[in-house]
Order: sequence, then C-alpha cells, then structure tokens
Amino acid sequence: MIIQGELKPCLTDIPLTAVSPRQAETAPNYLSSYDIALWQKAECDKLGAKKVVLISYYPHYWRAVKTTEKVGLTVLVPPGLEEIYDQNNSQWWAKYKWVNRLYELLARLHSIWKGWI
Repeated sequence: MIIQGELKPCLTDIPLTAVSPRQAETAPNYLSSYDIALWQKAECDKLGAKKVVLISYYPHYWRAVKTTEKVGLTVLVPPGLEEIYDQNNSQWWAKYKWVNRLYELLARLHSIWKGWI
C-alpha cells in the first residue's frame, strides 16, 4: 500500500510500501495533489504498477483522480466514498465542510490553469 503521509496514523496495523511526507513535514513548502501524484507514480514505477485504487474523500476525490490520471496511472474507483471532515486533520482547510468545498473549487481552477489536470 502506498499512502499519503496524513493517513499513516490511521493505518498502524497495515503493511505500507511507501509513505509520502506529511504536509507539516515539508512546511513551508506546499505539496500539491500533483506533487503527490508524481510521487505515487514514481513508487508505482518501482513496483511495475499501472493501475491504482485511489482512496480519498469528496470533494477532493475528483481532483485526486484527475491528477493521478494526468501522471499516467489508471485509477480504479471504490464505492462508498464519503464527505468526511476531521477536526484533527493536519490540513486546516479539510476540517470544515464549506471551507473545504470553497478550497476545492479554487484548487480545481488552479490545477487546470497549471496544467495538472
């Protein structure tokens, strides 16, 4: 399993192949969804993997899928993804529903403008 660092504390009993840096560990540098997708692609290349099951949450899911596809991976979508907001999330914008929805709208426009999706 290859995961984004923010998920590691939740998956203590699962074997992990690779874990990206957490946003807090890279500050003040920002890791965009595209940066994470590039990192995941490099890890998949080491394993010879071309297809991934991407686990995320709404509303971020759309951008996560598009950036992962942009780097050349085929994305499989599991059913049952939900809109989840965790007050302990290290990313402040992901703690609150309306803040996160606005953030995602702006992030989608920014990602399109940058050519990341």
